[in-house]
Amino acid sequence: MDAWLEAGEVHLKPVSSSVTNKVVDAFPKEEHKSLAAARKSITTLRLVLRFLNCDLNTIKDPAKKLKAKAHAASARSYRLPHRADHKGPTRKLELWWRDLLPMVATHVLALQQELTSSTNVEKGLFTADSAEIGQLSMAPAARADKRLHSVVNSLVADNPLEPGSNEDTAIEAYCLAKMNLQGVPTDVKELNTLELLKLEVTRSLTKFRELVNHDLTWILGILCHKDAVEQFKLILKTHIMTNGRRASAGNDPILFTALPLYKYLTDHCAVNNDVLIQGLEAYNQTALPQKRRKFI
Repeated sequence: MDAWLEAGEVHLKPVSSSVTNKVVDAFPKEEHKSLAAARKSITTLRLVLRFLNCDLNTIKDPAKKLKAKAHAASARSYRLPHRADHKGPTRKLELWWRDLLPMVATHVLALQQELTSSTNVEKGLFTADSAEIGQLSMAPAARADKRLHSVVNSLVADNPLEPGSNEDTAIEAYCLAKMNLQGVPTDVKELNTLELLKLEVTRSLTKFRELVNHDLTWILGILCHKDAVEQFKLILKTHIMTNGRRASAGNDPILFTALPLYKYLTDHCAVNNDVLIQGLEAYNQTALPQKRRKFI
């Protein structure tokens, strides 16, 4: 019976007509299934989840409990309280997002390596093309931007979630460099090798982006405020319905990325720090004097 249950978990899904009105349930509740078998890797993302859900009362050893408290406090710093009716600083959102991307990318890469599912092409893409430089004199935003480039090749790091505007040109340049060529070859054999490499790189980028977008969307559902997450689910629902209409018209589906979720946070849940300061100054000039008068 166990084998049947496991097979059903993998292969048996409801027919499309029975889930038409349940597309909101498509919001990821766990990491990508293709990575789920990788249980040994202790990534930063898994550490965050572990200590967010850590019950400190179960730890009896005082020294261990003290360490766990510190780790739990670090894990809580990854939560983002921003929401539409309680906006947070735009700057905090930007830095949080730039920290989140490399964390998820590193998580996906570590799990792929554990499963030994990376091809030679992917190993080249998912290796930084330059050593990480000293970041002591960099501003926080610059350090965060550089962090992703220290994890993966710039072809991936520049556009980790969706294809860039000139991706075909960038892929060709990457492949030419890998083949030690200065330009497109005229030799038929070399040209065929180049075209095959370009197809493999494109496939690898698509696969990586699918995994990162899935796990990034999943972790956003955990770290963001529940009100923001409800809006995320509606955004995904709209995307799924749009793809349904595209399929009916015979068009290819559009890849879902986590970018619309970040855009929602930016447009509806964040406010410039100057606005927050002005609001606080206005409060100090009006509300506080009124409170003082009550005590006079």
